Amino acid sequence: MATTTLEAIRDNMISVIEALTPVSSSGAKFRVDRAVVDFGNWAEEHASSCFRRFAIKDAGGYELPECSDHQEERIRANLVVTVAYPRNQASIVGRAANRDLYDLIREDMHQIDGAIGHRMPAANYVSGQGGTRSLSKDIVEGDQTILLALEVETYFARDMT
Repeated sequence: MATTTLEAIRDNMISVIEALTPVSSSGAKFRVDRAVVDFGNWAEEHASSCFRRFAIKDAGGYELPECSDHQEERIRANLVVTVAYPRNQASIVGRAANRDLYDLIREDMHQIDGAIGHRMPAANYVSGQGGTRSLSKDIVEGDQTILLALEVETYFARDMT
């Protein structure tokens, strides 16, 4: 059976999200930020340039393998996708900025969830990935930003040799 790594799954999810064309404000695509350690703090400090910037991190906390034959094992791991939106950016979402921004965030949430969450099409899986499901979808209020945080659990076969 094919095997993969969490890194390959994460990198594929990044590619899938970057390829999305947002429903509203479609000229502003999703852009990954791979270098920032604390993405939430970075977004707060760079609110004017954080619109639809996102990061994906390993949530840790691996469970014991579902099965193992000492050559490969089936495991679950959680990833958190965080997308940043600046507050009070009427030029981005229109005159009713706060209401429209929340509408836009919800649209983005549903679109990302459809691409990498529990409705993820098989074409978006990497070889060795068995499935993905959404665990939580949260909107986190900051002083300068609003963060969309989606946690997904993915199942995959890992090579043990």
